[in-house]
Amino acid sequence: MRSKEFIKKFVDYLFSLKGKDKGLVAYFKRADKEVSEWKIWQVLYRFGVDLQYDDERRAFALIGACIAKSKQNTNGSVGLGRAFHIATDKEDGNFSPRFMRVLSAENINELIVVLRPSLAYLTAKCGNLDFGGILYDILAFKNNRDDVRKRWAENYLGDVEEDENE
Repeated sequence: MRSKEFIKKFVDYLFSLKGKDKGLVAYFKRADKEVSEWKIWQVLYRFGVDLQYDDERRAFALIGACIAKSKQNTNGSVGLGRAFHIATDKEDGNFSPRFMRVLSAENINELIVVLRPSLAYLTAKCGNLDFGGILYDILAFKNNRDDVRKRWAENYLGDVEEDENE
């Protein structure tokens, strides 16, 4: 499992690229597609990502693509559960169908497939996403699937209660 510090360095590096290297950012924008993912392997390898380990490589590629496509200039503070709550604007506390699909993922590969369109949606609707936290959760999903899902659900539902108390 990667440390939060390691993930923060990776995320910060990608945000710093946005203003400097348009070619590499363009590669990252397409990194969430298997046919073009290989174009960012040099960066992943430099960061110590094991290219042989599909789950980890694809998780880093997904988050890299999301960062490259986003309008954010720095990593945000909104976690995955809260982002779904904000984007769907649910007041009844029921999970949105998209969020339920994410929660139903059985393994990292399925989670990445489900998250790809969901993260694009959340980036457009919500903004200020905590990409580092989301990447950490994706990587933790393999060994602590239930804990990660519970954390996302609490993040989603906790905001409903806070909104009702205001």
